Amino acid sequence: MTSAPQQSIDPWLPHPGDVVADKYRIEHLIARGGMGAVFAATHRVTGRRVALKWLLQDGRHDAEATRRLIREAQAAARIQHVNVVDVYDVGEHDGSLFLVMELLEGQTLAALEKERGALPALEALRIMLPALRGVQAAHRKQVVHRDLKPSNIFLSHADGAGELIPR
Repeated sequence: MTSAPQQSIDPWLPHPGDVVADKYRIEHLIARGGMGAVFAATHRVTGRRVALKWLLQDGRHDAEATRRLIREAQAAARIQHVNVVDVYDVGEHDGSLFLVMELLEGQTLAALEKERGALPALEALRIMLPALRGVQAAHRKQVVHRDLKPSNIFLSHADGAGELIPR
């Protein structure tokens, strides 16, 4: 007998193949944290691949968590910058709230550091200066990122090029 995937013990989370809000077909779970989970999905009509950031609805979170997710979406939508992830929409499915965001390919700065150790100063600067330009763009829109850390800096590949773009 094989063990069930971890996702199956979370009845409030979608599973691969599920259609969310009649629009998005779930591909797979990308990551899960204490407040939510992120899924790769595809829009059923346009074929656009997106990330769905799903707020956990397991009784541990209250209306304040919902308000924070909505504020996050509103704040991100105000910022248009190459070093800030685009948020396209907010949706609800079976009582659960989710954000529809740009799907990025790559890894977090934390994963890169774990894989390679401390980065040489020049390489760290090449990553952090663009990341800080994204933070500056947020500040210009009166948005403060309250959890800036290596696991929240994503290094995405620029349109198939080898260049990494901090987001």
